Amino acid sequence: MPNPLPHTLPNTRSYPDAEHFENLSRLGDDITEMAAHLDAGTFQLLEMIGHFDENEGWVGAGIQSCAHWLNWKCGISMGSAREKVRVARTLPDLPKISAAFREGKVSYSKVRAMTRVATAKNEEALLQVAEGGTANHVETQVRLYRKTKRIEALQDENLRHDHRGLSFYIDEEDTWIFKGRFTAEQGALLKHALEAAQDQLFAEQQQVPEEVSAEISSSESIDRLTPQPIDQIRADALERVVESFLAGVTNDQSGGDRYMVNIHTDIETLKQDGTGAESEIEERSHVPAEHPAVWRVIVRWSTGSRAKPGNHSISAAKHVLFLLLSAAR
Repeated sequence: MPNPLPHTLPNTRSYPDAEHFENLSRLGDDITEMAAHLDAGTFQLLEMIGHFDENEGWVGAGIQSCAHWLNWKCGISMGSAREKVRVARTLPDLPKISAAFREGKVSYSKVRAMTRVATAKNEEALLQVAEGGTANHVETQVRLYRKTKRIEALQDENLRHDHRGLSFYIDEEDTWIFKGRFTAEQGALLKHALEAAQDQLFAEQQQVPEEVSAEISSSESIDRLTPQPIDQIRADALERVVESFLAGVTNDQSGGDRYMVNIHTDIETLKQDGTGAESEIEERSHVPAEHPAVWRVIVRWSTGSRAKPGNHSISAAKHVLFLLLSAAR
């Protein structure tokens, strides 16, 4: 029977001495210092990418975006390139996060997570979380914050929906007074209907024969010839909208492109777990990501391109979303 192997003596890695620990501690300090330098360098890189993207330095034959240019010229994967471009675009609006990033106080991983939800109002609070927690902790907090904002946006929309209303009465001068409060979607539809009626009234005025127009002008006072105030024009337009409805002219609800309500959104808002909480409807209003109107209107990219409306059913809208998601990959 062979003799058992002799017991091996422990090496210094198993039982390190004090000098070994001290060397490892210095090495750890060197690693964190180098990481801070790399983060500061990453900030400078993103500054250059932001300037390059804003001035469209990437434009060329067959190049679709700055991310594609980075993928081609710098060997960065498409997903990472898109993230770098996104972060580069947001940093100019976040001075406090940018300052900490510039000095290497927060890592790119933390900045990437914070910029998904950061605004000028909340960046200081997010920065406190980033400086006191790990990158994984920051990402978790951002996910929770994003989910909360979506829930709040839907609750706000439900509240606006509950507060909608229209009232009217006749005052002492026998004038009808209407007062209304509308949701974003209702307000946008009403605005477009009034604009369509105004255009129709203006076109009819332009079609009046010259001899009739001259006869009317000669018989009218100077005050009648001055431009009408916009509120009077809208009152006439509302009357035309009501007359058209009562006459059955508006039975076809398909509408035209010119007066269609558009929701301006992006791919992150359309995703179920995306970063966006709300979509913009017309100039100043918003609807939450889960609002049914998102599926009932034309989806327009923030870049200005537009998908074909087709059928306004849920299945058609989801088909549009599928095409957008495919194009974004």
